Amino acid sequence: RKPKWSPDGKNISYVSDGALWTIPASGGSPARISPEGWKIGAATYSPDASYIAVVRAEAPANGGVWVLKPNGSEPRQLVKADFSVYGGVDLAWGP
Repeated sequence: RKPKWSPDGKNISYVSDGALWTIPASGGSPARISPEGWKIGAATYSPDASYIAVVRAEAPANGGVWVLKPNGSEPRQLVKADFSVYGGVDLAWGP
């Protein structure tokens, strides 16, 4: 769902079955990026491709907007929100 190209054009991220995946644009095997048990609703790369912002579609304690490194490390919650009923929320980076 909603594939996103990394700004450097090297990778494509996408959400499938509630998980965030990336695949090299040149081909290869997909890699799961989101931690096991997370339900991802949307994702987008930062302008410099150093982070991926995700909507974690869960109850408020864990739900909301998170950022993590493109390899899935260093997850950090930015906004707590109840996205347990995913309703078409999308993300975009701003200045």
